[in-house]
Amino acid sequence: RRFKEEFLALTAWLAAGNHLKVITDLSDVLDKAFMLDARDFNHLGDLMMKSGKAAPAAHFYAKYREKMPTSFDPAIKAARAKLATGDTAGAAAAFREAGKYGQLSRGEIVTLAQALVGAKKFDEAHAFLDAELEADKNFADAYFTKGIIYSVQGQCKKAIEYYGRTLFIDANNASAYTNMGYARLDCAETSEAIKAFQTALGISKNKIDHFDSNLGLAIAHLRNGNDPGAAETFK
Repeated sequence: RRFKEEFLALTAWLAAGNHLKVITDLSDVLDKAFMLDARDFNHLGDLMMKSGKAAPAAHFYAKYREKMPTSFDPAIKAARAKLATGDTAGAAAAFREAGKYGQLSRGEIVTLAQALVGAKKFDEAHAFLDAELEADKNFADAYFTKGIIYSVQGQCKKAIEYYGRTLFIDANNASAYTNMGYARLDCAETSEAIKAFQTALGISKNKIDHFDSNLGLAIAHLRNGNDPGAAETFK
């Protein structure tokens, strides 16, 4: 027991020194000797995540799950760690598994879908979001994220449809209006794009939305041959 306590006390120092193999090897030895419990593996996983070391965190959270296989906390932490390692396919499966034991946050659902998009797993991202929308048809961020996916896929009409669904639920979503404007530009609907960007500018509350909308509005004016309008946008 004393060796276990000393090991756990040393883990922060070992992690800071990047002695990760020492930590995993010693923890495996202690686990085989039945000296570590679920709380210990949770502690080790949390420590690794806080240190920015996702791979060993995933290892320890997997051990945590082995000790408590039907509990939400180890399942969701294992899923988050998998996502942090870049294993988007594994993370998608892990998040679905965690959802059997508790409620995923909307933020995590969107984050995972965006990660799948980054890995070009578009069909999987759509399927994941569709399953969530089946359970909650008022999940505005899921519609918005599907709009982004369709935009990335070059399907501007579908993107417009899903940004519209977002705005039906969340009428003051400046980002949805901005993205709608760019999707309208992609579909050569310049006049409608201008309306979307102008609406976004009227309700945007952060600099990123404001800049993106201004840029889109300038592009739309240029495409309409309105050079003075484009110049006026950035005054």
